[in-house]
Amino acid sequence: MKDAKSFFTFKRVVALIIVVLVAVFALQNWKSVEVSLLFFAIKLPLIILILAMLAIGVFVGWVFEKSDFDHLVVNLEQETRKELDDIQTQLQNDKTAKKEAEAASQVADKAKEVKNDVNGAGDETNQPEDK
Repeated sequence: MKDAKSFFTFKRVVALIIVVLVAVFALQNWKSVEVSLLFFAIKLPLIILILAMLAIGVFVGWVFEKSDFDHLVVNLEQETRKELDDIQTQLQNDKTAKKEAEAASQVADKAKEVKNDVNGAGDETNQPEDK
């Protein structure tokens, strides 16, 4: 039972269904068709053309195995993570710069207040008193 479950994976069941559908479709199309490519034209039964296209598709699938796509996905994930880290670092730097600018503005405002207080107190002592 366990062997049957491991043999009938989702991927294999889908592949089997597709093969059956293609076979039924091909068997219902026996008429000859003319296929043209550049300067050549060939007349052959449609069933041969359908099965040849299926074989080409299987070959292309075999050449570009899933592992190749997995490798591509891993590379893209790594690049995306690096870009995300760069953006997060830049955002953190921007926040730090903004906080520093706000702190500098507060210090400047406080300095103006102190200067005004000092100038205001000095003006009051220098003014003659009215008697």
